[in-house]
Amino acid sequence: GCDYFVACTGHDENNIIASLEAKELGAKSLLAIVGRPDYASIVSRLVIDIAVCERDAMARQILGLLTEGPVLSQMQMPSSDVYILELEVAAHSTVTQSSLAELQMPTGVLIAAVLQEDFVRVPAATDSLQPGSTALVLCPSSQLSSVADAFRSSEGKGAR
Repeated sequence: GCDYFVACTGHDENNIIASLEAKELGAKSLLAIVGRPDYASIVSRLVIDIAVCERDAMARQILGLLTEGPVLSQMQMPSSDVYILELEVAAHSTVTQSSLAELQMPTGVLIAAVLQEDFVRVPAATDSLQPGSTALVLCPSSQLSSVADAFRSSEGKGAR
């Protein structure tokens, strides 16, 4: 079998059946595109790992455009209170002041990847975030605002 199978035929029922067949043939991870939101909730109860509803995906993209500050996009993990944030590293922000190991990030926050100069990498504890780069951060919902604040420029603000 294959590692990943993506069903994106344009027909919800075909995507669901094709995914189930792929699982029977040994596919390890399944993703099905479904147009009907009610199908997405049903599919999540099957062996299909991820069901993506086009309308929901478009809504998330639009919400991403409406965000302000360092948050470029955000998406909640299915059945979880954890968000995946794409954050721009601002000059003079808290996250640029020390290495990742020395950063005082809230519990449960992980800087999982960094995009800098068109190169994506997993950062080491000794790395420091550079202004202008983009970080992919896993964050519990309770810490969204504090993480966004750490990526904002502190220039011109009073001492906290």
